[in-house]
Amino acid sequence: MTLLTADDLPAGMAPSGVGDASTFNTDSTNLVTNGGTGVVEQTWEAAAQDPVYRVFDFRFQLPTAEAAQTYLVAAEPVLSEAASGLVPVADDIEIGDGYRHYARQAVSNGQTLELHNILFRVGPVVAKVFVGGYGTTTDDVLAIAKAAYGRISAAAPPVAVAAPTPAATTAGPASSTGVSQWAVAATASTEYGSTGWSAQQATGSPDVTAYADDQLAWTPELEDGTTEWLDLRYEQAVVPTAVSIHESFSPGFVTKVEAFDTAAATWITLWEGADPTPTGGPGIFTPALAKIDLAVDRIRVTIDTDVPDWNQIDAVELVGAPPGR
Repeated sequence: MTLLTADDLPAGMAPSGVGDASTFNTDSTNLVTNGGTGVVEQTWEAAAQDPVYRVFDFRFQLPTAEAAQTYLVAAEPVLSEAASGLVPVADDIEIGDGYRHYARQAVSNGQTLELHNILFRVGPVVAKVFVGGYGTTTDDVLAIAKAAYGRISAAAPPVAVAAPTPAATTAGPASSTGVSQWAVAATASTEYGSTGWSAQQATGSPDVTAYADDQLAWTPELEDGTTEWLDLRYEQAVVPTAVSIHESFSPGFVTKVEAFDTAAATWITLWEGADPTPTGGPGIFTPALAKIDLAVDRIRVTIDTDVPDWNQIDAVELVGAPPGR
């Protein structure tokens, strides 16, 4: 699992030395569940508060590409560091498979610190590249992430880089586990508004950029005291392997996830229980789903609004295998 080298980073950055980061933001439970065989990391740091001041470079080794993709999806709430306030960022580029970009700003030493976190997969290897700096640009971050991808690809059999999703479809690139896609239509038990805060705001990829009450997310009509549902439709029917719910405000409210059996005209429970997403910041909840053999294109998320403040969902990702795979 080849890590970044000095040639990949701005001049003057010093490495900490390669280590085992198996207990640091790895979601060790999901790593073990999916047969993870190793974690390595290295930190790079500049002497001054430069645009790229610190880089955390992680690799997670899984036995197969399928196991790596399953781990990446299941561990995303931890790997993304969404609990620390990082939120999804939409890019026009994809690196490897399962590409994700999270970011946020913080104030450090009286200056604005930019924090960026890139996640992606190459074959059986999952990569996490965390970049922090003062005045860091997206180009700075993507250059480092591309270098990390190149290092992994050079040490492994060639893996095609997934092309960006065409604007006409919400389906993501096919992978060994199937297709990742965002909802194309949605209805809800109630809505706070007919446009802003409506169920339609939960379609497409995430677009809420800060932890705040935001009209770009679905919000029920009442703040507290009700049970509500969000019904989402997807372009392609798949056998579900993961559902990731982007809880953009006052998270920890999901109580049930269901799939609709069109032939039987009934809902099938995929997960039910207590949502462990931490409060106080945005989060992505990816519950462990019950296995079903049915291809579905409709998911329903039920929530409990008794979790304090307005509960909001920005987007819901469905990952699954096309029928017959």
